[in-house]
Amino acid sequence: MDETPFLELVPLGWDVLFLYDFRNLKPPVFPDDYKETKILAWSFGVVAALSVREELKGPLLCVAGTGAFYHAHFGIPPRLYDVTLKALKRDTEKTLNSFYQNMFTDKKDLNFFLSRRPQRCPSSLIEELESIKDKSYLPPNKKPLVLITHRDRIISARNQKKYWGKGPYIREGPFGHFPFYRFRNLEDLWYYASKALPESFKVDL
Repeated sequence: MDETPFLELVPLGWDVLFLYDFRNLKPPVFPDDYKETKILAWSFGVVAALSVREELKGPLLCVAGTGAFYHAHFGIPPRLYDVTLKALKRDTEKTLNSFYQNMFTDKKDLNFFLSRRPQRCPSSLIEELESIKDKSYLPPNKKPLVLITHRDRIISARNQKKYWGKGPYIREGPFGHFPFYRFRNLEDLWYYASKALPESFKVDL
Protein backbone atom coordinates (compact mmCIF):
# COMPACT_ATOMS: atom_id res chain seq x y z
CA MET A 1 0.00 0.00 0.00
CA ASP A 2 0.76 3.68 0.01
CA GLU A 3 -1.28 6.48 1.56
CA THR A 4 -3.90 6.68 -1.22
CA PRO A 5 -6.56 4.28 0.23
CA PHE A 6 -6.35 5.94 3.65
CA LEU A 7 -6.49 9.66 2.93
CA GLU A 8 -10.22 10.03 3.58
CA LEU A 9 -9.83 8.29 6.94
CA VAL A 10 -7.68 11.01 8.52
CA PRO A 11 -9.59 12.53 11.47
CA LEU A 12 -10.07 16.29 11.60
CA GLY A 13 -7.26 17.90 13.55
CA TRP A 14 -4.88 14.93 13.27
CA ASP A 15 -1.50 14.93 11.59
CA VAL A 16 -0.85 11.51 10.07
CA LEU A 17 2.51 10.22 8.91
CA PHE A 18 2.06 7.30 6.48
CA LEU A 19 4.94 4.85 6.37
CA TYR A 20 5.26 2.15 3.72
CA ASP A 21 7.86 0.36 1.62
CA PHE A 22 9.64 -1.60 4.34
CA ARG A 23 12.57 -2.87 2.30
CA ASN A 24 14.70 -1.00 4.81
CA LEU A 25 13.15 -0.87 8.27
CA LYS A 26 13.82 2.47 9.95
CA PRO A 27 11.85 4.17 12.74
CA PRO A 28 10.21 7.51 11.96
CA VAL A 29 11.62 10.67 13.52
CA PHE A 30 9.03 13.04 14.93
CA PRO A 31 9.58 16.75 15.59
CA ASP A 32 10.09 17.60 19.26
CA ASP A 33 6.88 19.65 19.42
CA TYR A 34 4.75 16.52 19.00
CA LYS A 35 3.89 15.68 22.59
CA GLU A 36 1.55 12.79 21.80
CA THR A 37 1.81 10.14 19.11
CA LYS A 38 -0.09 6.96 18.34
CA ILE A 39 1.22 4.18 16.11
CA LEU A 40 -1.20 2.13 14.03
CA ALA A 41 0.39 -0.84 12.26
CA TRP A 42 -1.48 -2.94 9.73
CA SER A 43 -0.65 -6.21 7.94
CA PHE A 44 3.10 -6.35 7.23
CA GLY A 45 3.35 -2.98 8.96
CA VAL A 46 3.02 -4.96 12.20
CA VAL A 47 6.38 -6.63 11.48
CA ALA A 48 7.87 -3.23 10.75
CA ALA A 49 6.47 -1.64 13.91
CA LEU A 50 7.60 -4.48 16.17
CA SER A 51 11.10 -4.32 14.72
CA VAL A 52 11.52 -0.71 15.91
CA ARG A 53 9.10 -0.81 18.87
CA GLU A 54 11.68 0.29 21.43
CA GLU A 55 12.36 3.43 19.42
CA LEU A 56 8.70 4.43 19.03
CA LYS A 57 6.98 6.67 21.54
CA GLY A 58 3.30 6.21 22.23
CA PRO A 59 0.81 3.33 22.21
CA LEU A 60 0.90 0.82 19.37
CA LEU A 61 -2.18 -0.75 17.77
CA CYS A 62 -1.57 -3.80 15.56
CA VAL A 63 -4.35 -4.59 13.09
CA ALA A 64 -4.72 -7.80 11.03
CA GLY A 65 -1.09 -8.76 11.36
CA THR A 66 1.57 -10.54 13.37
CA GLY A 67 5.32 -10.34 13.81
CA ALA A 68 5.78 -13.40 11.58
CA PHE A 69 4.34 -12.57 8.17
CA TYR A 70 5.94 -15.51 6.32
CA HIS A 71 5.07 -18.37 8.67
CA ALA A 72 2.90 -21.49 8.53
CA HIS A 73 1.42 -21.03 12.01
CA PHE A 74 1.68 -17.28 12.72
CA GLY A 75 1.28 -15.59 9.34
CA ILE A 76 0.82 -16.47 5.67
CA PRO A 77 1.83 -20.09 4.94
CA PRO A 78 5.13 -20.00 2.99
CA ARG A 79 3.85 -22.17 0.13
CA LEU A 80 0.87 -19.86 -0.48
CA TYR A 81 3.10 -16.81 -0.10
CA ASP A 82 5.62 -18.10 -2.65
CA VAL A 83 2.92 -19.00 -5.17
CA THR A 84 1.42 -15.52 -4.85
CA LEU A 85 4.80 -13.84 -5.24
CA LYS A 86 5.54 -15.92 -8.35
CA ALA A 87 2.16 -14.98 -9.82
CA LEU A 88 2.80 -11.31 -9.03
CA LYS A 89 5.99 -11.43 -11.08
CA ARG A 90 4.23 -13.18 -13.97
CA ASP A 91 1.03 -11.10 -14.10
CA THR A 92 1.16 -8.18 -11.68
CA GLU A 93 -2.21 -6.61 -12.42
CA LYS A 94 -4.22 -9.82 -12.28
CA THR A 95 -2.54 -10.94 -9.05
CA LEU A 96 -2.98 -7.57 -7.36
CA ASN A 97 -6.67 -7.50 -8.25
CA SER A 98 -7.11 -10.98 -6.79
CA PHE A 99 -5.28 -9.93 -3.64
CA TYR A 100 -7.41 -6.80 -3.29
CA GLN A 101 -10.58 -8.86 -3.58
CA ASN A 102 -9.38 -11.18 -0.82
CA MET A 103 -8.78 -8.20 1.48
CA PHE A 104 -12.51 -7.47 1.66
CA THR A 105 -15.69 -9.23 2.64
CA ASP A 106 -17.92 -6.35 1.53
CA LYS A 107 -18.27 -5.51 -2.20
CA LYS A 108 -19.02 -1.87 -1.46
CA ASP A 109 -15.79 -1.52 0.49
CA LEU A 110 -13.85 -3.23 -2.30
CA ASN A 111 -15.24 -0.85 -4.92
CA PHE A 112 -14.46 2.13 -2.71
CA PHE A 113 -10.89 0.86 -2.34
CA LEU A 114 -10.47 0.22 -6.07
CA SER A 115 -11.35 3.84 -6.78
CA ARG A 116 -8.54 4.81 -4.40
CA ARG A 117 -6.09 2.01 -5.06
CA PRO A 118 -2.38 2.39 -4.25
CA GLN A 119 -0.09 3.95 -6.83
CA ARG A 120 3.11 2.09 -6.01
CA CYS A 121 5.56 0.82 -8.61
CA PRO A 122 5.12 -2.97 -9.09
CA SER A 123 8.86 -3.63 -8.87
CA SER A 124 9.00 -2.06 -5.40
CA LEU A 125 6.18 -4.34 -4.27
CA ILE A 126 7.98 -7.45 -5.47
CA GLU A 127 11.27 -6.42 -3.88
CA GLU A 128 9.51 -5.65 -0.61
CA LEU A 129 7.73 -9.00 -0.54
CA GLU A 130 11.02 -10.76 -1.23
CA SER A 131 12.62 -8.95 1.71
CA ILE A 132 9.88 -9.95 4.18
CA LYS A 133 10.75 -13.62 4.37
CA ASP A 134 13.68 -13.27 6.76
CA LYS A 135 11.97 -10.76 9.07
CA SER A 136 10.20 -12.27 12.06
CA TYR A 137 9.71 -11.09 15.64
CA LEU A 138 8.52 -12.91 18.73
CA PRO A 139 5.46 -11.52 20.52
CA PRO A 140 6.77 -8.56 22.54
CA ASN A 141 6.86 -8.68 26.34
CA LYS A 142 5.07 -5.35 26.54
CA LYS A 143 1.94 -6.12 24.57
CA PRO A 144 0.53 -3.63 22.10
CA LEU A 145 -3.17 -3.26 21.44
CA VAL A 146 -4.23 -5.91 18.94
CA LEU A 147 -7.24 -6.09 16.62
CA ILE A 148 -7.75 -9.60 15.25
CA THR A 149 -9.82 -9.73 12.08
CA HIS A 150 -12.14 -12.75 12.20
CA ARG A 151 -12.97 -12.92 8.49
CA ASP A 152 -9.43 -12.37 7.25
CA ARG A 153 -8.53 -14.23 4.04
CA ILE A 154 -4.94 -13.00 3.98
CA ILE A 155 -3.70 -13.78 7.50
CA SER A 156 -6.19 -16.12 9.12
CA ALA A 157 -7.68 -15.22 12.48
CA ARG A 158 -6.45 -18.59 13.73
CA ASN A 159 -2.84 -17.69 12.95
CA GLN A 160 -3.25 -14.22 14.42
CA LYS A 161 -4.54 -15.75 17.65
CA LYS A 162 -1.69 -18.28 17.78
CA TYR A 163 0.85 -15.49 17.52
CA TRP A 164 -0.64 -13.07 20.04
CA GLY A 165 -2.01 -15.50 22.58
CA LYS A 166 -4.59 -14.27 25.06
CA GLY A 167 -4.82 -11.15 27.17
CA PRO A 168 -6.74 -7.94 27.88
CA TYR A 169 -4.94 -6.21 25.01
CA ILE A 170 -6.74 -8.36 22.40
CA ARG A 171 -9.79 -7.05 20.56
CA GLU A 172 -11.57 -9.13 17.92
CA GLY A 173 -13.96 -8.04 15.22
CA PRO A 174 -15.95 -9.45 12.26
CA PHE A 175 -13.73 -7.87 9.63
CA GLY A 176 -11.72 -8.84 6.59
CA HIS A 177 -8.04 -8.06 6.18
CA PHE A 178 -8.71 -4.39 5.38
CA PRO A 179 -11.14 -3.28 8.11
CA PHE A 180 -10.65 0.47 7.78
CA TYR A 181 -13.74 1.30 5.71
CA ARG A 182 -15.91 -0.27 8.41
CA PHE A 183 -15.12 2.85 10.47
CA ARG A 184 -15.74 6.55 9.94
CA ASN A 185 -12.04 7.33 10.38
CA LEU A 186 -8.84 6.14 12.08
CA GLU A 187 -9.90 7.65 15.39
CA ASP A 188 -13.05 5.51 15.45
CA LEU A 189 -11.01 2.39 14.71
CA TRP A 190 -8.64 3.24 17.56
CA TYR A 191 -11.58 3.73 19.92
CA TYR A 192 -13.08 0.39 18.87
CA ALA A 193 -9.82 -1.42 19.57
CA SER A 194 -9.26 0.16 22.97
CA LYS A 195 -12.70 0.70 24.51
CA ALA A 196 -12.98 -2.77 26.09
CA LEU A 197 -9.63 -2.59 27.89
CA PRO A 198 -9.51 -2.45 31.67
CA GLU A 199 -8.36 0.88 33.10
CA SER A 200 -5.21 -0.73 34.51
CA PHE A 201 -4.10 -1.68 31.00
CA LYS A 202 -4.90 1.74 29.57
CA VAL A 203 -2.59 3.32 32.13
CA ASP A 204 0.25 1.07 30.94
CA LEU A 205 0.00 2.04 27.26
